[in-house]
Amino acid sequence: MNRAAIEAIIAQYEQHGWALRRVLLSPSLRNALDPDVNELFGTAELFSADLDAIWFSRTSQTGKETWELRSLGSTPYALDIFLDKESRSDDNEELLRNTENRMRVAAPHRRDN
Repeated sequence: MNRAAIEAIIAQYEQHGWALRRVLLSPSLRNALDPDVNELFGTAELFSADLDAIWFSRTSQTGKETWELRSLGSTPYALDIFLDKESRSDDNEELLRNTENRMRVAAPHRRDN
């Protein structure tokens, strides 16, 4: 995945009201994007990972927030999760990690960056 493709994904999500929140990058993609990583992802949190994916979020209903994990593989693939804004941070972090693990299991062949 190159910078232009990632910019297109981010623009598409932002056009529909999503906010870029977190970025999971493998060492190989991070190196390929360097030195553009900070400029490309702005204030989003960057995490070293064994998969390349982006977390977006938006308010979905009163007291809830939808988070979507979008793979940066060559085939579009995403998983959604609904977080309760009133839940403890640790509980929400666990739900996010579980979703990342679901992506690892569901789409191992999609990690083809």
